[in-house]
Amino acid sequence: MATPRNGGTAPNQQYSTLPEVMPGFGNRDLTLPEARQPEDEKMLAGGGGGGFALVKPISSSPSLAPGGAAEIGNNADVTTAGGARPNWFKRQRKWVLVAIAAAIVAIVVAVVVGVVVGTKSSNGSGESSESNKGGSGGSGSNSGTDSGSETPTGPTPFGIPTTFPDPPNGELLLSTCKGTICPQMLASAQFGSPPTTYLFSRGLDNAFWYRTVTNSTWTSEWKSLGGTFLSQPTAASMREGRVDVFGVFTDKTARYKTFQNGVWESEWTSMDGISQSPLNVCSRGPGNLEIIYTGSDNDKWYKYMKDGNNWLPTQWQRIGDYGASTVDIGCAPPSNGALGRADLVTYGKGNPEYGMTYMRMNATGSWGGWSAATGSFIGDPTVLSSVDRADYFAVAADGTLRCRTWSNATDSVAEEINLGGGFMSAVAVFATGDSRVDVIGVGGDARAWHKARIGQTWGTAWESLGGWFNSAPKVVVTGEGEAVVFGLGPNGTIIHANIEVGENFNWGPRQWYSDGGEMTARWYRLGPA
Repeated sequence: MATPRNGGTAPNQQYSTLPEVMPGFGNRDLTLPEARQPEDEKMLAGGGGGGFALVKPISSSPSLAPGGAAEIGNNADVTTAGGARPNWFKRQRKWVLVAIAAAIVAIVVAVVVGVVVGTKSSNGSGESSESNKGGSGGSGSNSGTDSGSETPTGPTPFGIPTTFPDPPNGELLLSTCKGTICPQMLASAQFGSPPTTYLFSRGLDNAFWYRTVTNSTWTSEWKSLGGTFLSQPTAASMREGRVDVFGVFTDKTARYKTFQNGVWESEWTSMDGISQSPLNVCSRGPGNLEIIYTGSDNDKWYKYMKDGNNWLPTQWQRIGDYGASTVDIGCAPPSNGALGRADLVTYGKGNPEYGMTYMRMNATGSWGGWSAATGSFIGDPTVLSSVDRADYFAVAADGTLRCRTWSNATDSVAEEINLGGGFMSAVAVFATGDSRVDVIGVGGDARAWHKARIGQTWGTAWESLGGWFNSAPKVVVTGEGEAVVFGLGPNGTIIHANIEVGENFNWGPRQWYSDGGEMTARWYRLGPA
């Protein structure tokens, strides 16, 4: 775990100096075996112990058997006892006739199959190989920038089943989260019923890429939105049919691109500003977006959109005190015909440094004041906003997860709760229903770990969900009691597991799937990690 800096100096923005997610996983001294098929060997499943067996291919040249004769198996040509060879046709006549008959049958079958397939293709019932790429296609298969209308590519399986077994020597593969606190690298936005989810990530080319999923089925391959970004993406949907995705460009300005009426805008729109942290965005209801970042002066800077068209104020608004980390923003859903409440959480200049501080929007839509900074934290904080409460989560300097809760009923923040654990990432938090909250983070073994609160009671222990992560988990709620946990897995691929929330505290180990992609594990953030 990284140790928070002391001395009260203003933190510098952090570019991850870790390598891309390629074999080695951030440790240049670690070389992972390649899954390859040598020219002189074939890998066959089902070898000893259910693993793989190396089987030498049959040589094209016979080996010499003892005595000098060519040993070529049971079908070897033989000579008569007297050394004379029988007439070839007499010896082979039966087999020649069989071969001729087989050839005639094969020709007839080929003609019939060709006619049938040709008829199906002319009627449009044939499937192209392009539509069967499934979940394994990387971003390289769609290298062009998608700036036009959505072109359906047909449904593809929701990922390819995969496993992340522990190495036989007991040494865990190194994640880029090792020795630090991984931030969130993915973003999502959704609309519709059933919802269509847009999942975003930053590629190895520093462009933003996205893929769509509906009803647990991928409805597109990975597509590029272009751009050249320093930061990971953030996204939100303010109304049916619209998605906005944001990021920090290479000139450190905030940029965004909008999808609406079935079409992506062709260019990235600049919002100016100078950000030394990722942007964070959410929606309080129809027509609204709230966006915030930490500037080069360590102040928090804010804008909002209330009519779906114009950003206010014209210039970025400063809303507060010294910020020592990325600011997270949460939006409660609309209630009683009014827009929901927004909540902020960040690390301030406390004593010791990097204490948690939070602020809420009041009933008039104006920001209140920042709370006093308390505690000592690392990584990025997380807030979950609901109609009558806000839950703030952060990883403490000792790696345990801490939680504070504000309640509308008391208009106060409860005492901090130590939830234990040992984490290498920020956490993902989501609610299903009015009384359940689930938290997922990456543990010291690079696996996803989960704990639930039902009512006012937290589960007694963290449970492993498996997987293998180079980022904080990203959770998308896809239906009543259903969710998907996404993450950046090995070699730049996206992985996921499906969750049926249920009524129990624990879910048990999950089946994980690979969803392709060629994404970067480098991040942009401000804060102690």
